[in-house]
Amino acid sequence: MKGNIITASLLFTAISLSGCANSSGPLEISEADVMKKPSRCGFHEKENDPSNNIDPISRDKTPKYPLAAARDRVQGYAKMEFDISEDGRPVNINVIEGYPGDTFANAAAAALTGWRYPAEESTCQVVQLDFRIE
Repeated sequence: MKGNIITASLLFTAISLSGCANSSGPLEISEADVMKKPSRCGFHEKENDPSNNIDPISRDKTPKYPLAAARDRVQGYAKMEFDISEDGRPVNINVIEGYPGDTFANAAAAALTGWRYPAEESTCQVVQLDFRIE
């Protein structure tokens, strides 16, 4: 998928869903709660062209929703920059943006380590993983 945006979904039992609205619309984001870290590739200073991103050939690890975030019904995202090694593994993973704060940073980075890309070296790829409760 171009742009490499995926959604990590957490399924609740019917009991925990009672009284909870479906959140399929866009997130309401407060810029004050967005965590931004320096980007060695300059992604904060320029718009990323999704056509430059290489699509993964496998996603062997799916993001695990952090338990505290699930309990509190927190939704958000983590955006990462990374390089692709000559054997197709993501390396030099750097979380450059997240909402809220770094809530989803560890889960997103851990999932990305299990993805595989075509076996060719590439630098400055970017992917955003969205975490939604449905």
